Amino acid sequence: MPLQKRNTQPLVSFTGSPEEAGFFGIVLSIEECGVPLISILLEAIEATCDHDTEQLIACLQQATITLTDMTSILPRMYRDCSQSFFYHKLRPFLDGTNSLSSVGLPNGVFFEEHNGGQYRKHFGPSNAQSSLFALVDIILGVKHDQECSVKENSGQQSPNYAERKVTEQEMRLYMPRKHREFLAEVERMPHIKDFVRSQPGDVRLNSTYKNCLSALLELRRAHIRMVARYIVIMAKHQQSPMVVKPDSTRGEATAAGTTGTGGTNAMEFLKSVRDSVVQARDL
Repeated sequence: MPLQKRNTQPLVSFTGSPEEAGFFGIVLSIEECGVPLISILLEAIEATCDHDTEQLIACLQQATITLTDMTSILPRMYRDCSQSFFYHKLRPFLDGTNSLSSVGLPNGVFFEEHNGGQYRKHFGPSNAQSSLFALVDIILGVKHDQECSVKENSGQQSPNYAERKVTEQEMRLYMPRKHREFLAEVERMPHIKDFVRSQPGDVRLNSTYKNCLSALLELRRAHIRMVARYIVIMAKHQQSPMVVKPDSTRGEATAAGTTGTGGTNAMEFLKSVRDSVVQARDL
């Protein structure tokens, strides 16, 4: 039986709430829906190597349908997990350990180890850590800016936040090793975008490729709209009593409130991802 939202339940829960199960269930459903993209896009690369335009068009059309189906799942989040629950109750557990000075942990979380242990800083879960989405971007020729901003504490007792840049490769460290190796191998394969560029007179191929990227773009835009509702708008409201405000200026508190679950600046990161798709589409 395939792994799907309807036949899975979380074994461990931060909150014990069905809304938490709903949140992770939607994430699971989107990834499960996108599984066919792996074989579809690898076949597209093979078609590129064989200069088989008809097969490449067929693969891109299938990929477009799958990406559209993935986008159609995202709005279910509004039904299964409320903005208030996500922002005030679940999100604090997903923030990672990079920016915890506001709760008295400027050096991250202490991990006990055989040699005594040490403080560690880690990112929370983020879309940038998805092996599937990274694969889609690589094969479709979407190149992101190599860096995105995060808020990080200097390690001092006072919340002295500073912007630092996180590379795409750094986020890949959160993927399984075999996934990272696979992505690196795919990056060395022939690029679909280069082949499409070499066929400027093939209107059907070019339009099919752009339609596929448009489907990916709509998925990115739907994600941005969701982040706006679940993080940005919620950050403007009065914070929940369980969220500890840093003893800082109002501007610093607002910046911390709009940080994405992985620790990145939510809207800045997602808009850069969206813009990368637009650039790839505009050959």
